[in-house]
Amino acid sequence: MVVAHLTKQQYTVWVDRKGNRVEKGTPGAKQETRESSKWYAANLPRTKKGERIPLSAAKRTAKRLLVKMVELAELGRDPRDALKPIAEDPKLEPLVAEFETVTNQEASAKHTRPWCFTSARSSTPAA
Repeated sequence: MVVAHLTKQQYTVWVDRKGNRVEKGTPGAKQETRESSKWYAANLPRTKKGERIPLSAAKRTAKRLLVKMVELAELGRDPRDALKPIAEDPKLEPLVAEFETVTNQEASAKHTRPWCFTSARSSTPAA
């Protein structure tokens, strides 16, 4: 049994003498193997064999997501649920809607202050 782990995907490109990418078969081009900038979760439980799920370019963040995904898989849930934004959680919909209505309301006149367009360097108002 293979344990879930982080990996970077490798891909092959063809480059000329100057280092520019060119098509395969170009005279003088050399084959070069590179790694992706993103980290991927591999061999997760409850996923297809060989499936890799893109996580993050930051390894520390990718590790956290991988741990969360394995925990969800062990609970019998889809590991991809760890990647969904919290705002999409159906339990939080009423709270998110309430927050949006409160933040979108205009402030009353007694809660607003007149803006002062003076520069921090001078005491005269800016034109």
